[in-house]
Amino acid sequence: MESTGLSYEPRDGVIGFNLGEYPANAQIKLKNQDQHSVVLFKVKTTMPNLYYVRPNFDILEPGQEIDIAVFLVEEKQRDIVESSAMGEEVSVSKHRFMVQAAKLSDKAGIEASKMKIGDATKRDYT
Repeated sequence: MESTGLSYEPRDGVIGFNLGEYPANAQIKLKNQDQHSVVLFKVKTTMPNLYYVRPNFDILEPGQEIDIAVFLVEEKQRDIVESSAMGEEVSVSKHRFMVQAAKLSDKAGIEASKMKIGDATKRDYT
């Protein structure tokens, strides 16, 4: 992701959930390292019925950081905790999250920033 100027934490890409907390959540920190370009990102998961990701897409201004919250759906969390308590082996190690990112051109970055703040009156459609 470094080619887009986007850095992320945790660096090893492994996010951990504390199943004892309701709702179980984890954080992904994204930062636009580029000092000139706006970056668009989208977070995807292999198990969208198990996780809420907020925000799951957005733009980052040059140098901007954002914390992405990943929540385990509470009903699914209870199922996992109950199964584990009954001695069943429960694995979520194959669940994956992917962050897709793209640098925007200067013009597209300006337009995306205007749309994000709701300033559609000054948009340039030429």
